[in-house]
Order: sequence, then structure tokens, then C-alpha cells
Amino acid sequence: PRAITSVATDRTWIAGDAGRIYRTSDPTSGVTEQADGSQTSEDLYAIHALDRNNVVAVGDNNAVLVTSNSGTVWSLVTGPAPGVNLRSVAMLSQQTWFVGTADGRLFYTTNGGASWTQKGFPGQGLGEITDIKFPSKCVGYFTHTHPTLGGRLLRTIDGGFSWNVTPEGTGLSIPANDGLNAVAVCADDVNVALVAGLASNGTDGFAANFA
Repeated sequence: PRAITSVATDRTWIAGDAGRIYRTSDPTSGVTEQADGSQTSEDLYAIHALDRNNVVAVGDNNAVLVTSNSGTVWSLVTGPAPGVNLRSVAMLSQQTWFVGTADGRLFYTTNGGASWTQKGFPGQGLGEITDIKFPSKCVGYFTHTHPTLGGRLLRTIDGGFSWNVTPEGTGLSIPANDGLNAVAVCADDVNVALVAGLASNGTDGFAANFA
């Protein structure tokens, strides 16, 4: 298992190695395999459920799997970057998704993966986009681990049209770190976020709160 997403007590999905996806309606009673690796054998690194029916998962070698019926059927769609490993994904709607890559690029689709557009941001093309979260239709975040700048948090307030490094105030910066792995956003305030990753000593864990 590599990633997990949940929208209700009876709707949780787990993505893992070799193209496997599982669902559980009761974690105490185990899981049911939904994608058995026949759609793709690539390792899956991120999964996100929009609601009880619509879920998308991404992984190595441009792999993208999507379902619109709670996982009864998973379909392989063409990803945004041939030959590139995908590391993060967020569903804004059934047709609109954002995907981050292992080579530091951000892509989006507005037609369920039929076509993709690259979205620019400061520092693109280096490092890895490790996590993407959209707590609302307008506000979104992603964590970006840059080879020289370390871990950074970027935010949009216009639905992904533009992205800025956070914190944005003059003289403010994220504490030194070697990389960020995940971002979580407060359910009651989309302007409050917590990031976690690797401290600047390369050994300890690291977390920072943004508000």
C-alpha cells in the first residue's frame, strides 16, 4: 500500500504496488480488491476520491486509473507526461484533476484525462510535487521538494490558475527543511495548512503550520 483516500466511513480506497487498488467499507473486516493489476502493472503512489463514486489514482510511468462507479470498474486513461512517474493527484470535479510529477511539473485536465495542460509555477521542472490538496474550488495547495530550495508549499486562490510560494508576506519563509511529503488543510478554514516532511538535518521529521 502506498496511498489512501476516504470520503465516508464506508468508502475508503487504498492504492499500492503493481497497479492494485482496494476498497473497504469497514476497516475492521478487511479490504476488497478492485483493480488487480490487469489495467496497469505500474506502482501507484497517490489516490484521491472526489465523492462516493469518483476516484482517480496515479503512479509510475504516467499511469492514471479512474472510476466513476465507486470502483466497480477502473479504467486506464492516458496521463499527462509519457514515461514520467506521477506522484500526486487531486480531483476538483469529475472532469477536472490536477496531477504532480516526479520531475517537478504540474498538469491539469478539464475533460477527465482526454487532454492535459501543463501549469507553470515558480521552480517548475525540478524536484518532485509530492502532494496536492484542494479544500475548496478556489483554494488549493501543493508541496514541492526542490533539489536546492528544499521543501516548499505553494498555494492558489483562483482554482489553480496561478500558484505562489507560501508564506507570501515580505521577509517570511518556510523553516529550513530537506523536503515536504504532505499537506493537510483545516476543514474549518481553508487558509490554515500543516505540512510535514524531512528536517534540514536529513534525519528528523519536520512539520510547519501556515495560517
